[in-house]
Amino acid sequence: MSASAAVNQASINTTAIKSFLIPLPPLEVQEQIVVELDGYQNIISGARQIADNWKPKIDIDPEWEKVKLGDVCDVRDGTHDSPKPVEKGYPLITSKNIKNGELDFSNVTYISEEDFKKVSQRSYVDAGDVIMPMIGTIGGACLIKSKEKDFAIKNVALFKKI
Repeated sequence: MSASAAVNQASINTTAIKSFLIPLPPLEVQEQIVVELDGYQNIISGARQIADNWKPKIDIDPEWEKVKLGDVCDVRDGTHDSPKPVEKGYPLITSKNIKNGELDFSNVTYISEEDFKKVSQRSYVDAGDVIMPMIGTIGGACLIKSKEKDFAIKNVALFKKI
């Protein structure tokens, strides 16, 4: 079987798809598979319902002292420039790489050591720091619990302990 190319995009036609050989278990085995998958789907649906309905309640006493954020932590931001991408180097974390309070390194751009050092002069990220997107989807802060590798930040706020 071959896939044809159209505008550098691989494609396949329905005639080729119809010729695929697939395993067809006996009906009894198919029914067992359905029962097992239904069980998994029930677990997934239950977990989704719990997650959708979970709303943490934190009481904030209006009498508590109010202080400026800059008085309790050092607030910085990453570069706003666009360092030249390289094939291998240091990851450049942007808003798209902060998801659900975690860093996602799966689709990062890499920058050179020289650019990493320039960016890190004002915004080196340490374990214990908090970073938060400033452009695009803002919010979604991420606590850097531990740091296995160095990375730079772009258009991302950095909160450091004082």
